[in-house]
Amino acid sequence: MAKRNDKPESRSTAKFPYQRQLKVREGYYDYQFHSPTFRKKSRPRFVPFILLKGYWLEQANLPIGTELQVTVSPGQIILSASSGG
Repeated sequence: MAKRNDKPESRSTAKFPYQRQLKVREGYYDYQFHSPTFRKKSRPRFVPFILLKGYWLEQANLPIGTELQVTVSPGQIILSASSGG
């Protein structure tokens, strides 16, 4: 498995498929804080989020601008390049 801070050249020999460890993190919706009255009345409501970025996406044939199809089922999320229709 490629290391987090490896340069793209050092990962070019990675065999597919390989696994990456990610963590669902705590985030919030930014638009909740635009109203001063909202800020005074309640705390931000946290939402789960996952951040995906890195050269490994390009190596998986998912370069910048690729449209993705997201398939969701309990305990599983599948990201696939859209067929463009």
